[in-house]
Formats: sequence, C-alpha cells, structure tokens
Amino acid sequence: MSERRQIFTLVAVSLVLGVAGLIVIEYLPVVFRDDSAYVESYRATLYPDGRLEEEFTYRLNEGGLRMLFRLWRAPLSLEPLDRPYILVLGVGGPPGAVGYVRDHASEPFILSSSGSPFEYWDLLMLAEANEAGVLDPGRFDPGAYQVDFLFDVHPPLEFDDDVGHLNLMLADEHLEYRAVEIVLVDADYIQAVYPHPPSLRVERRGGDIVLTGSSGKDMLLEVEMLVDLFAVGGFDGFPSRVEDVRGSTVRANSAYSREYSIALLLRDGARVLALLTPLLLYAVYHRYGREREYTVPRYLSTVPNRDRRPWLVNQIFKSDALDYDADGFYATILDLHRRGIVSLESKPGGLLIRLVGEGVDDPYERRVLGFLGALSVGGVVDTDRLGRMTELIREGGESAARAFELQNRLESLTTGVDMDVASEFMVSGRRRVLPLLVLPGLVLAAAFLFVSDPSFSPIRSAAVAASVIPIVQVVVAGGFPSSLFGRWRGDSYREKLEWDAFTRHLDDLSQIERYPPEDIGMWGEWLVYGTALGVGDAVVRALRVLDIDLPEARYMRAMPVYFYPFVVASTRRVSSSGGRASGSFGGGGFGAGGGFGGGGGGVR
Repeated sequence: MSERRQIFTLVAVSLVLGVAGLIVIEYLPVVFRDDSAYVESYRATLYPDGRLEEEFTYRLNEGGLRMLFRLWRAPLSLEPLDRPYILVLGVGGPPGAVGYVRDHASEPFILSSSGSPFEYWDLLMLAEANEAGVLDPGRFDPGAYQVDFLFDVHPPLEFDDDVGHLNLMLADEHLEYRAVEIVLVDADYIQAVYPHPPSLRVERRGGDIVLTGSSGKDMLLEVEMLVDLFAVGGFDGFPSRVEDVRGSTVRANSAYSREYSIALLLRDGARVLALLTPLLLYAVYHRYGREREYTVPRYLSTVPNRDRRPWLVNQIFKSDALDYDADGFYATILDLHRRGIVSLESKPGGLLIRLVGEGVDDPYERRVLGFLGALSVGGVVDTDRLGRMTELIREGGESAARAFELQNRLESLTTGVDMDVASEFMVSGRRRVLPLLVLPGLVLAAAFLFVSDPSFSPIRSAAVAASVIPIVQVVVAGGFPSSLFGRWRGDSYREKLEWDAFTRHLDDLSQIERYPPEDIGMWGEWLVYGTALGVGDAVVRALRVLDIDLPEARYMRAMPVYFYPFVVASTRRVSSSGGRASGSFGGGGFGAGGGFGGGGGGVR
C-alpha cells in the first residue's frame, strides 16, 4: 500500500473512531441506565413561610416493590425539635397505599392504614430513619404513581447586617429525576438564586422564581439563595450571625461555577480534539512524511532487486522496516536450499534439513546456519527432534536448559529487527506523532486535578472518556508503518513501491495465470521472495492450479508446522485457587453541597 493510501486510510479510521466514540459516550449512559424505576417528574414548591410541597411521579417498569419514599438526611419529625429539622405535615399516595413516617429516632408511624396486620412490621423492617413515603403491603404493579409530601422546613439560616442566607438541599441520594421543576413562590424577598447544579434553568414567572432541568441518579439538587433580612424570621428556622454573608456566598458559588465552567471546557475541548486529531495526523504526515511521487506499475512480475536477501526484503519491504517475522526466517532457509548451502528433504511425518555447504557472507544467514548447526545431529536437522525439544520446554526442569537456549536463538531469528539495516533505508517517524498526546493528556490531568465536585462527575467522566479517543487515535497511528511519518532514504521509497507491486502480482492468481514463467527456477525465486513478503501460500496455490510440481512448495508449507510450536512453547504451570446509616445533616454551609436537607426519592 502506498503511503498516500496509508495516510488516507489512517485519517478515515481515526475520523470513524472519533465520531463513533463521541456517539457512544453521548448515548451509552442512556442505553445502560436503569429504567426499572425512576422519578418521571419531580416538582418542589417552597413558600416564604418555609412550607415545602413535593410531588413525585414514580415510574415503575417492574412490579414487586413495596415502598415509594422520600428520604431526608436532615432530622425528620412529627413534632418540634430544638435543632434544625423538617416537620412532616402530610403524605398522600395512590389509592390503597399506606402513608408512613419513620422519624429521626427511628420511630415508625402509620399515617393511614389499609387494615393489614403486616403494615407495621413491613415499616419496621424496611424503612430507614428520616423517611416518609407510602407502603403497599400487596406490592405495586408496574406503572406511574404520584406521591405528595407536605413538609415544614425549619432550616439553619445565616445573616449579617445586610442580608440573609438559606441553602436548601432537595436531593443528593436518589433515583434519577427525568424532569425537575422547583418553584420559589412570592420570591420578591429573594435577592439572588444560585442553583446547584448550574445547568438548572432559572426564570421568573410573575412573582415566582422557577428552576427547571433534570437530575441524574445521586446527583446534587440544591437551591442556595440570598434573602432580605425580614425573610429570615419567616422561615421559623435557626438563625446565626455570620460575618460577610454575601461575600461568602458569592465566593463559594464563584468557585463552584468556575469548576463547572472548567468541566464543560474540558469536555467540549476533548470532543473537539477527537474530531481534530485526524487532521492533525495528516498535517504531521504532510510536514514530515510525504514522499516524492514515483510512477510504478500496479503489477510487477520480475523480482525488483535480486541482490536483496529474503530476510532483508521481509524486514524492510513487507510491511514496516521496524518489523520482522518468521516469514523472513523460512524464506532464508528456502533461499539457502536454492543456493545449495542446505538441502531440504521430506520424510514421513517430518522434514530433514541437511547442512551441505559453507561460505555465506551475510551476517543473518550465518546466524541461521549457526542455529541449524546447533540443532542438528551429524549435520542433519530432523523435525522429530524439534518436537521432542518442544515437549522438554513444556515440561520444564533442568533437562530443558539446552532447549530453552535454542528457543531463544530461534525467537531472535524470527522476531529480531536489525536497526542498523533499517536506518540505511528509512528514518522512523513514530516519534513525530507523540506531541499529539500532550493535549489529551493535559485534559485528562486537568479533569482529575480541577474537577472534584461530585455534582460534575458526569461531565468529568465525559471529558475523560472523550480525551481517551485522541489517545487511541494516536496509538492506532503508531500501528501504521514507521515510515509513514518519517522519510525513506534516496530512492528506497521507489523500491518499496516496486516490492508492493511484485507482492500484488504474486497474490493475484489471474496475473500469474496470464504470465506464468516457463523457467522452473523462476518459480523457485518467486516462492522464496513470496514467502518473505507473506504471499508464499498464494504462489503455492498458483503452482497447484497450473499443475506444476515444485518440491520447495512442500517445504515452505511444512516449516511453520514444526518451527512455530517450538518458538512459542512455554512451561506448563499448575494453578491453584483458594477459597449506609442515616444521620443528622446540619447543612447551613455556603456553596454547593452545603445545604440543609439531602436525601431524595427512592423505591424498595
């Protein structure tokens, strides 16, 4: 494949990865979210006197549940307390359901009864402290159920000479709320509203302030506000004097909003990077890796350069100049046989390799002959011995030491890359794409360093996931030939194109059938270089179709059968194998997460 096709392929693959990855990140939470039970809509109405009305519409897609409830982390009570608390005024549910409360002291109270003797025991066994809800002893069927709660909130309040402060946390441990509406009635007393999360939309409707949006499972849902001083007494709460209430509120929420903005910036920046990285990869190629154009025929039936040893053709011209595989080793043995330095013979159930000549100058070929000599007995390598040594390696022990030594030599001959030879032909460019990892790496680091609020965990997760996409794209680019972002020396790129054309010719049976060589020696040459280039099987197939008997074809097919199990053999190893609490939530803090209340809607 030409480098132009390689870079276009890489850009296309990277773009598909980017788009597909962003689609998966966007819709995966929706696909895998738990739809067995959720709050279809949640409406909270807060009055200036502290009265809080809540309306939950629970959606159950599975039957068998007994309770639809609203849990608080603040003390819940049916009578006044001497500390911030929430007073239960009423619970209403679907027909036949039993309203209940289990207060801060874990005392259960039945507010309405169906007459079943098991109500109290169900409540005692299942409900938690600070919980109000409805119970169906016969269990709820799938469907939508509306449950209404009426509370009187007696919160902690902060004030100074200028302004009052209320921070009301409506939920932090709850089912998913698909739709949220919070209404602050007769809100003229409210000077400023700070929604948590900031994604809630705030608008004025007449004299009310209305907040709308949604809230993911266990996400913070909170309203913080600065109020007129006279309104502090209207809530009948627990006021305390604090210096610089406005400044403390503004600073806390500025930090919160800043973190929210950072989270959004990182998420959106990572998304842009995922789509921009394919273009950046092309820019790196255009700057550092673009080669001069050569005119080379698509198919080439002659060996481009007979002076090239098969192992060198395998390393430099098969796929990547920095890769080497066993095909180069097998092609070298075939070439040594063709040159009369070794002799290959078939035997029943195996293969014999005889060392019959000497005098090779090529360093790699000398290493191959040295390995065969060490493996041989009396100058003959019998594949039966390879099988026995493979078993020795699998069994381990001291008797396998010699087998391990030969295995290491064979592994080097089938995977070792000659970097000196590679540098004669090309300059690797893989390091050129490494700077593209800097920006997604910075996004990853910033997401963990600067976004810590749990409210923003979905945004941070999206930023982290999106920043992984450019990293994957760069890793994929690293899997392409090292020459793609580097340079071929001299006319080596033209020779690379010629070897590619020769490979296509050998791999295309129709081409060989049109131009079959009449010289049997040419078939042997094709088989040697075809093996080195990874298309030796195609040459063997052509020989079979054309009914040409070439003994070397049988040897080529046989060598991997015996050498491969030896090089990948490993010692057998025998493995053995052995055998939340509710409490007070004082609140009254400034900023997100410091509100009074907590909890949220749930089912069981």
